[in-house]
Amino acid sequence: VIASPFDRPADDHTTVAELAIERAKRLVELGHDVVVLLDSLNRLQRYDDMLTWVDVLLEKKEFLSQNEDIQERLGVIKNQSERRNAEEREKSGKHLECGEAYRAIFNRNPSAPDAAEVLYNAGVCYEKAKSIGLAISMREELIKRFPQAKLSQRALVLLGGNYGSIAFYPQAASKF
Repeated sequence: VIASPFDRPADDHTTVAELAIERAKRLVELGHDVVVLLDSLNRLQRYDDMLTWVDVLLEKKEFLSQNEDIQERLGVIKNQSERRNAEEREKSGKHLECGEAYRAIFNRNPSAPDAAEVLYNAGVCYEKAKSIGLAISMREELIKRFPQAKLSQRALVLLGGNYGSIAFYPQAASKF
């Protein structure tokens, strides 16, 4: 068990977490089973590391068969981490990567309850990245799959603007 007391500075917690992650990686490479508290990675906003560990745990069929409830929880953690990753990319101005991240989330589970929002967000990120063709593609997919969603109505208006911005005026007019 590796821990860091709550009364230490944030830098100490980060150092301890990084050391624990590196040690855990080495133990896994040696064939040992390792449990890492994913909450620490979440608090440190190390979503890529958290996704790596979730994937490692999801590959352990024997572990999952002994802990059936954990597989569903790991799926939830993976989805949340991927969403946060996409949000972080958007905040840091990596809009194309943001769009790709949202598209990957959608492709992994197109029937998820938040699939309309994921497609909408992908379109927003692609538009910010000046990748209008991909923005159009995401918005058309959203409208086709979820015609009754409120986000589809927004996407329809934005789609008209997208077509207008690339001088496809008949398509733009049909969206307004």
